[in-house]
Amino acid sequence: MMNNKKTFYIYTLGCKVNQYESQLMRERLQQIGFTETTGDKAAYCIINTCTVTAQSDNKSKRAVRKIISTNANTRIIITGCGGERMKTKFADSNEVIFICANDAKNRLAGLIQSIDRDFSSLPPNKSAVNDIFSSCTEQHCHITSFAKHTRAFVKVQDGCDSSCAYCIIPLVRGASKSRDLNDITAELTELVSNGFKEIVLTGIHIGQYIDSAGNTLCDLLKSACSVSGLARLRISSIEPQDITDEFIDIFSKNNIIAPYLHISLQHGDNRILKKMNRQYTIEYYMDLIKKIRSRKKNCLFTTDLIVGFPGETDEMFYSSLDKVIELGFLKVHVFPFSSRPGTAAEKMKDKVIKKIAKERAKEAAQKSIERADSIKASFIGTACEVLVESTKDKQTKMSVGITANYLKVLFNCEKDCANELKKVNITGLINGNLSGDLIDETCVQLG
Repeated sequence: MMNNKKTFYIYTLGCKVNQYESQLMRERLQQIGFTETTGDKAAYCIINTCTVTAQSDNKSKRAVRKIISTNANTRIIITGCGGERMKTKFADSNEVIFICANDAKNRLAGLIQSIDRDFSSLPPNKSAVNDIFSSCTEQHCHITSFAKHTRAFVKVQDGCDSSCAYCIIPLVRGASKSRDLNDITAELTELVSNGFKEIVLTGIHIGQYIDSAGNTLCDLLKSACSVSGLARLRISSIEPQDITDEFIDIFSKNNIIAPYLHISLQHGDNRILKKMNRQYTIEYYMDLIKKIRSRKKNCLFTTDLIVGFPGETDEMFYSSLDKVIELGFLKVHVFPFSSRPGTAAEKMKDKVIKKIAKERAKEAAQKSIERADSIKASFIGTACEVLVESTKDKQTKMSVGITANYLKVLFNCEKDCANELKKVNITGLINGNLSGDLIDETCVQLG
């Protein structure tokens, strides 16, 4: 028996761009009368997949199997980068009714509405996405909220024109394309008017942002900072070669822009950076971090690190790790190299044994955590302003706040002050997170 036809469930894997696109699908479905529910009850289950690593592929496939095992009557729709890359594999499942392309997510609600009226209208070719969507005219429109988040993510750009040797994303997201600056600013304004105090600008390669009018990322930052009531603007991730002097000037002088950047490093040895086709040297990267730190007080950084890339020797690994520790990141996302079909790295020789790559990843992660803890400890004895999260810390059940420079702070608070600003005296570390005491019990509204 078919479940309640007007219900849906969205399971999202991967990046902030995927999370934004899931929110867009969520709101469009709700606007046409569908109700969000759990995966075991929904008539339509949308799985927004990721394919950045082999592990991501496995998570996407497990998500499909779990839905099938808990909801035999549902209709499954696959979208996201995993769906783009593995169309045939997902289409082999009887429960999957079609695969939705990344660039058609904004029209997905219209198609589900059509199917709900007449299931026979669905073409038999599950991956014939262009044909499926040819009659759907729904275009991009704004999100107005962000489910289960205190901060909202806003996608400003999609795709990538770079060709990093290890990366499959340009193959599944296509060339770089940017949203209109005025459209983004209008969306930010609406989100702020709906109570969001912090917004994160996100994209696949945000430094390649340039809209049809020629506006650049720097223009977008200036426009976003002019939105009345916005307390914090955060940039999700940026490539080192895209950080110009103009960017640093805007970033350092505007207090609305959070003193935090995720700048992808990927490796700390120039020989591997060259093989990866990264467009900078480790010396350039280190000088860049030094320059930003000198301009933006208490600015903290996170990064990505790939270990076990083809040709990486022990000497190269430790050279890279030494640079990472010297740079001092708040968080290092460590990934053992994962060969992706169709990439230049897939064809490279001198592959590192997987066991060795995993051992290197474990060592890099542990030493990065130790370095990060020392950075966090330097804030003990200071007073920080935090934006209070809507959920408690799972382990301690304490309230959670995030500082402007992305430090997680645990504290006890009797009142519900989600999405409000509180001042906390930092007194120590608990499970790798800062902890402290409220300076006062008064919640101060941001904005």
